[in-house]
Amino acid sequence: MRRTDCKKQNFRIDSSESYALNCQFVLGLIQTGCGAQEAEINLTFLDLPHASSFQKTSFPRIQSAIRPAIKEVTGKCMMEAREMEVSATIGENKMEDWRNKKIDPKDVKLTISYDMGWNKRSSGHKYDSISGQGFVLGGQTKKILQHRVMSKHCSKCRIAANNPLIAVPHECPKNHIGSSKSIECEAIIRMVVDAFNNLGYTIAVIVSDDDSTMKSNLRHSFEEKIKAGLISIDEWPRTKKNYKKADNGRLPLEISEPEFLADFNHRVKVIGKSVYLLANMSKRDSDVSKVTAERVKTNWVSMLKQIRHLDWEEDYNKIKSKVLVNRLSTCSTTMSIVMNLGAMF
Repeated sequence: MRRTDCKKQNFRIDSSESYALNCQFVLGLIQTGCGAQEAEINLTFLDLPHASSFQKTSFPRIQSAIRPAIKEVTGKCMMEAREMEVSATIGENKMEDWRNKKIDPKDVKLTISYDMGWNKRSSGHKYDSISGQGFVLGGQTKKILQHRVMSKHCSKCRIAANNPLIAVPHECPKNHIGSSKSIECEAIIRMVVDAFNNLGYTIAVIVSDDDSTMKSNLRHSFEEKIKAGLISIDEWPRTKKNYKKADNGRLPLEISEPEFLADFNHRVKVIGKSVYLLANMSKRDSDVSKVTAERVKTNWVSMLKQIRHLDWEEDYNKIKSKVLVNRLSTCSTTMSIVMNLGAMF
């Protein structure tokens, strides 16, 4: 940060955030996933002054000073990535019309990958992180097209609630009320709607893990479809026990429902986890060893790479031959998995 910028942002000329070296130090820590506590540790070992005060005072001030620049650069990078992705989808000759918003977003259908990163490590069974970041990656360019930071906590708001006299204006990060598990679903819904309304394209295919909540929420509401005259009340989908399906759809009717595909790495993880559960059982209950589990997982990956582009019904014989080539026919457990999960490919 140049010293000439300090006056514009009401910083003192001798404050910590007015020095470029301090800003670069904090930016480097942020990029490596560290924070104020790590900053104090590094300064202490470097025998630099004001190490203890840097964590509580200087780091937050510098972080606030460089946040606008980070957001600006991030926005420009994602805008360039979106143009590259749309160009790869509809062709360079239509890009000028797309930039001028002469093409309907319904005609620009993108395939994307989506996942959520959490600020607190999860065991896979417990989700209690107070914040997370969702990212949408383009299927053609593999670049980040959109991102959404979700948080259900704000320390300044919490302090102000206990003592309104010390409340200060600030950029509140809290934008979610509900469970931590629902953050992932909420983020993708907002990004799908934002893509259609503001960014000029429709997210038509989503490659992600098997999150049933996300799939049910990214559908049209049955009640809204009935009100719009798209279906009758008798056409309300039913369960196997003939009960009405839950109406969890939150997608606006003008946005077409996306198609969902399973992520390759997630599919491998799910199968590998199931096989290793057999390997971890006692020998009295299971004959599967860890060596066998590793071999099954390796062959499963090899087979998936060869058949994931094939159709389970039309190319059944090809899939069967690939299974035999990978020597999975001798393993009854794996063959059972293949046959039961065939519709997922």
